[in-house]
Amino acid sequence: MRQIAERLLPDAAGNTFLAREIVSQSLKPLRAPNAHYHVYCSSHNHGAIQLAMEVSGERGFTLQSKGQETARTVNALYTTTEVSNLAECDHMLLYLTSRTWTQGETSAALSEELQKALDLGVHILLVHEMPGVGGQEARFACEFGQFFSDPNGATPHALLEQGIYSEIAVPMKGGAWREVSMALMHMALCMSKEDAETAQEGGDVLDLAHSTQERVARVLKSAKMDTLAKSSSKQMGFFARQAGRKRATIALRKPASVSSYKTSTEAQSTAVSVIASSQSANADLMI
Repeated sequence: MRQIAERLLPDAAGNTFLAREIVSQSLKPLRAPNAHYHVYCSSHNHGAIQLAMEVSGERGFTLQSKGQETARTVNALYTTTEVSNLAECDHMLLYLTSRTWTQGETSAALSEELQKALDLGVHILLVHEMPGVGGQEARFACEFGQFFSDPNGATPHALLEQGIYSEIAVPMKGGAWREVSMALMHMALCMSKEDAETAQEGGDVLDLAHSTQERVARVLKSAKMDTLAKSSSKQMGFFARQAGRKRATIALRKPASVSSYKTSTEAQSTAVSVIASSQSANADLMI
């Protein structure tokens, strides 16, 4: 949407910003891994460690290969390529390209490692390189259906039976969209252990990651709503008292007719309703 706007607006228009656009949001730094490492990148998964390096460079992470026994670095991405460390990882990266399942013995070795990760309860972080412009051919991008039907090798049946694709993969695109893909990877790596477990049961990894980002915001919003509710309650009490006094004044007078009295009372009631609607609208705007 932003790219369309930038192409339609004149050059003198300056920078274009889109509300809630992911690339303009300040994402939280990486938390420390639950165990020793954030992610395991298999040497049998072509391009996996290179993707971790790309994400680190684009998102300002420090790529570390040491475990928890070393001093922690702020906003560091702890990775390992040693399968012996698999049990100490929050995620195993499954980087899906046209080469993932078409490399014969290498793909078979990857399948064995994925099976081990599933047995250990390590979350499988799915990342799919999608076809398109911006160098995607060189990244061996392909359609997702190829992982089921490629005559040169498809996803092992045993992994399919265990729901290896039960969650939605992080979409990787090229060109101007690469920046968004990097931000989505950032969010996925920020998932809590509870979110990862939910994702393994079929949840949307991106929605879960985004919910983690917004958890604090929801708490703050709730607190603000409580304050606004108390403030609005006081103001409505004032308006109600004022309306009550007005009705009492009208009642003491001798109305010209019953119909004029009803009209006046209905007008007061309508005014209070309008005030209430206005207060509600103001609360929504402040949030």
